[in-house]
Amino acid sequence: MSSSSSTSYYANGYLCHCGARFVVRTAWTIGNFGRRFRGCSKYKVQEHCGYFEWIDPPTCVRGTEIAAKIIEKSSKLEKSVLIAHEMEVVARGMEAKAREKEMMARKKEKMYMHALVVSWCLIVVLLVSFWYIGQVGKMKKNIEPAMITHCVVVVLL
Repeated sequence: MSSSSSTSYYANGYLCHCGARFVVRTAWTIGNFGRRFRGCSKYKVQEHCGYFEWIDPPTCVRGTEIAAKIIEKSSKLEKSVLIAHEMEVVARGMEAKAREKEMMARKKEKMYMHALVVSWCLIVVLLVSFWYIGQVGKMKKNIEPAMITHCVVVVLL
């Protein structure tokens, strides 16, 4: 755990040794758990003057004992959150892959549907063609004897 909180605020116009405003932070160490202190606002950012002053009295023995348990539980919770986040990332990846597979399946389904429609159209065209050829064949059979008789009649005359 870090020795102070990441959130801080400026006090009203008070300055530290280097002339910058000091900030009030909270300690999260076992020995000083929850104690507020004033410190240079440049701490952990750039060179600082080292200004430091406790605001709260020292933590009692019971507070130190409880702090260790709270820090331990907090660490476990942080690990659980990290694991949950990793699981969420994996789940989102799996979801994206599933969506991609679904989209590909829909494209294939659409392609197969088009192929089915085209094949049925071809079958209909072939059936109509065969029917038409059959009708023409029947007409030729009916026309040929009549034409032969007509040609014979014409030749005899």
